[in-house]
Amino acid sequence: NNIEYILQFDRTGKFIKQIGKHGRGPGEIGLIRILSVLDKQKQLVVQTNWARKLYYFSYDGDFLKSEPIKDVRRIKAIPGERLVYFDGCVYGHEDYMFALVNTEGDTLDVVNNHFKWENETGFVGTMSYHLFVPFYFYNNAISFKSMHNDTVYNVAGDSIRPEYLVDLGKYQLPQEDRIEVPSSGGFEGFAERSKAYRFCSVFEADERLFIASSGYQDRIQYNMIYDRPGATGRLLVDNQNEFGSIINDIDG
Repeated sequence: NNIEYILQFDRTGKFIKQIGKHGRGPGEIGLIRILSVLDKQKQLVVQTNWARKLYYFSYDGDFLKSEPIKDVRRIKAIPGERLVYFDGCVYGHEDYMFALVNTEGDTLDVVNNHFKWENETGFVGTMSYHLFVPFYFYNNAISFKSMHNDTVYNVAGDSIRPEYLVDLGKYQLPQEDRIEVPSSGGFEGFAERSKAYRFCSVFEADERLFIASSGYQDRIQYNMIYDRPGATGRLLVDNQNEFGSIINDIDG
């Protein structure tokens, strides 16, 4: 379903108001790619699918301004008037996977794309999954990871630095087998080769990491809690010892 506006709730789950409305005019949202929350400024920043702009709204729902941006797959606005670009690296020639830029467009730091290929087929295939989340905030800092790399990065000042290495071992999809690589055999070949491989999203709390691992084909999600002080982890299971998850207290 298209996501065309923002709904605000209080912490008890009571609906407060709708922010933004559908359309392609000033302050109207066609399709939300990603939402950023700037809590200190009490602003919401929307990257839409159609307009090459970021739309800024106040917490009260007022449209504040729009800023032109590059055509980048995902753009996260972060404190300090900076943006994090996430490029899916699907064409084979991209120079970077992530980039930290200021609002004037100056590049401050990048995570280079170390795997490139030639694509003369005339089409590009992409792999995405709705449960994959590339960004998270922790202690007022942004951290991020792509589907295909093994490193969680974060922003410190005007620099990007590696924070965690997620070693999937034999469950890591080889770069040359990615669906975007023409020599991989396309969608049909990818479906067969990727059955055993997994990607993961990472989230952080004071003493723990939460790691969600999903299969490219089986769509089964494993949820793991890793205790940082004790360097131990466990897989979440339910009362029947089946793969489980954390039950939220908003809608259960």
